[in-house]
Order: sequence, then C-alpha cells, then structure tokens
Amino acid sequence: MITKIVRALSVAGVLVSASVWADSGLVFSVMAQKQSLSISQKGSGIYSALDEDDTLETDVGLGLGFGVGSLDGRSRFLIEFNGLEVEDSLSMGIYVAGWEKFFPLSSAPAVRPFAGISAGLGTLDMDAGYLTGLKADDDARFVYGVSAGMQFELNREMALELRARYLQTDLSVHLENALSPASAVDFDVDSSLSLSGGVSWHF
Repeated sequence: MITKIVRALSVAGVLVSASVWADSGLVFSVMAQKQSLSISQKGSGIYSALDEDDTLETDVGLGLGFGVGSLDGRSRFLIEFNGLEVEDSLSMGIYVAGWEKFFPLSSAPAVRPFAGISAGLGTLDMDAGYLTGLKADDDARFVYGVSAGMQFELNREMALELRARYLQTDLSVHLENALSPASAVDFDVDSSLSLSGGVSWHF
C-alpha cells in the first residue's frame, strides 16, 4: 500500500516539474461525469457459480480538480478527485494527477483540443449488502491512463470542457461470507472509461 502511494506521488512530482516550464496560473475545475467500469467476479464455496466478466455503468458523479496551467491554454497540470457510485452497492474514489497538452486551432483560437496522461491513486469499497452475508475491506492501488477532449473558451478566465479518459485501475476487493470464510467473491474493477463535462476557471 505505502509503495503504491509513494509511486503515485513520484509520478505526480515529475508532472509538477514539467508544468513549471510554462507561464502558469491557478486552475480550478468542476465536472459532471459518468463512467463505464470493466469488472470481473469469481466466487468460491456457495458462490462458486459466479464467474463472469461484465460492464457496470456508474451513477452520474462529480469531479473536482485543482492545479496550475498556462493562461493561454498551452498546457496544465491538474490534481483531481472523482467520486463514483453504482446503485449504492459499490463506491470508488480516484485521485489522479494529470498533465494535459492543448493544441490551439489557428482558425478558431477559442476552441482547443487537448490530450494528456494521468497517474494517481484509486480506492474501492463495497457496501456489505452487495451480496447478503458478505463483508469487505477497502482496496487502494496505483492507477494510470490517458485523456482527450475539447475546451471552449468562454472568456480569458473561464472555459467549457468535454473530456474522455481511460484509466487502467486493477482495483479489487475480496468479499468473504461472515459465517463461512471459504465462501467468497473476488470482485475486480479492471479499467474505467469516463465521459465528463464541466467548467474550468483560470486565475
């Protein structure tokens, strides 16, 4: 656990160092998002019939970001928190540090596509009611991925953003039956694909 956190912070440090090359200002963003999670479940004991790969759609969640970036949109470094839930049975918190590069369009300078890389820490916890009688512990791991999107400048300080991001999460939780530990379910969230939209402010 400690090793994974140190690794995530090291990646964040590298990204912060890269961001100071630009003339930077403060960035704050608020995003509404929805994610598609690639999951797998495998049971043992009384749950041995459970063995499947599936896709789960999360509820619409909220993402918050704070970072630094050039005021003209050349690049930025952003630390974000994304909280996700699936029908009150599964919740995830993903803390991501990402560097994104903007590509202004000469014919439309207020419209800027961008792409970037992300790395950070993901946590996974599940409600005890996921399956009757199961208990679970939280899990936290290193996550990484790529992002791409479009920014529409509303004025010099504010922009509307649309973004897609893929994260390799490899989060897992071992769910044991409270009365019979030999009966358990291994629940894995292998990756996530998120679509988000919101507003970013530069100060």
